[in-house]
Amino acid sequence: MNKDTNRNMALINAYIMDGLGNNFIIIDRRLNSLELSKNKITDLSNKKVYPFDQLITLEKTNGNFYPIKIFNPDGIEVSACGNGARCVAYLISQENNQNKVSIKTAERILDAEIVGEKNVKINMGKAKFNWNEIPLSREINTERVDIDLVKSDFGYGFCLNVGNPH
Repeated sequence: MNKDTNRNMALINAYIMDGLGNNFIIIDRRLNSLELSKNKITDLSNKKVYPFDQLITLEKTNGNFYPIKIFNPDGIEVSACGNGARCVAYLISQENNQNKVSIKTAERILDAEIVGEKNVKINMGKAKFNWNEIPLSREINTERVDIDLVKSDFGYGFCLNVGNPH
């Protein structure tokens, strides 16, 4: 690395956080814009220095909302992640000494509330249940999905989308 790279890297605020077993890298881009291409994200995930489920960027504040972008390790942007948004809400609440935070994702507003020392409650908004909104590769009954792994113990699976398909 050269001297300029080291100087630029020192200006970037990044956090490693865990939300219910999901690992996140959160990069604060409110003051300094760091370009993150799909290739940079996949390169970072392939280095395995810190394995992450998602990389989240905190963008410049827009009114009362805190915009974020959420990327899976393959570099694809997704529209929401509850555990990741809870981590971001916690950071913002600590920074601003507030217990209610509204986070804006690509598709929805997530309202978070700090309900304990390190507990954050989040409203994920309205779920999507249609096969093409989840999205699934073909039309199926999303309320009764054959999943061999769970069928013997639980019966059938259920599909929905709350921003990052589950």
